[in-house]
Amino acid sequence: MVTSGVNPKPTVALAGSGRIWSTRCNQRFKIRPLSQRQLEAPMGLKRLVKNWKDKQVEAILAEDGFRRCSAEAVQPIDVAFVGWPKSGNSWCQFIVANLYYGVDTSIASDKIVQDLVPDVHRSRFVRRYSEQMIVKSHNLPQPNFRKVIHLVRDGRDAMVSYYHFRKALGFKGTLNELMDENSDVYSTWWGHAAAWNDNKFNAEKMLLRYEDLLDDAENQIARIADFIGADATATRASEIAAQTTFSVLKDKEKKHGLENKDWPKDKQFFRRGKVGSFQDEMSVDDAKRFEDRAGDQLIGFGYALS
Repeated sequence: MVTSGVNPKPTVALAGSGRIWSTRCNQRFKIRPLSQRQLEAPMGLKRLVKNWKDKQVEAILAEDGFRRCSAEAVQPIDVAFVGWPKSGNSWCQFIVANLYYGVDTSIASDKIVQDLVPDVHRSRFVRRYSEQMIVKSHNLPQPNFRKVIHLVRDGRDAMVSYYHFRKALGFKGTLNELMDENSDVYSTWWGHAAAWNDNKFNAEKMLLRYEDLLDDAENQIARIADFIGADATATRASEIAAQTTFSVLKDKEKKHGLENKDWPKDKQFFRRGKVGSFQDEMSVDDAKRFEDRAGDQLIGFGYALS
């Protein structure tokens, strides 16, 4: 536990004026005291206590080099690999942890991988182990995302995989209903694909297709290495490819699980990883409906329509 330089827990003084924090606490964490009106509002005190706890945790972790993680915290020097959900994003975390940090991800825990290559949607705090950090994201284009590996997977396969992912987390609707769900973070599949194709903030961008990574891992890993500034000989790329195959990651998950407390232990995150899986998991009507919406993007990224 980090204790060096950390002040004792500040005292809390309840006062009729609503200034419930001591001057010492306010100065250290720069928390503005609540007004009487705010204090008397429903949940006001509870929110303030939570705010203080968050500030204290943040201050302690900062002394050990940790910072809050978010899409907004990504710096221009960083690399973000960005894809719609279930497009190979988690797979790339393992590849990058191996390639950039030299970690044998066939045996390293998921916790280590998540620490080295954080998910901006899941990690609360991150530690910058190198000047350039590499992060996983599902975001639409952001002005601070200056260097991006754009991950693309056949939207029909991604959609089926995402449906199973959401069902494992309690989604009760149909694939048809999920298809048009428009997330503020990553939009629909076709919306996400179009947005990154347009690249309105002119990020330096490398396109990486899931199918190419499955079919030709060594060359795709060499491309990633070149883009992020990592060294990778042909031998090294071959080693990384062998240590990060879909089957290796799937077996490792079965044995050791994932560093995600929300993920059900009886469900498989790395499920099939198969090209064309929509053909036996998506109805003809659903496939047609998806293609009606996403046809231009599918064709543009090299996917044939049914």
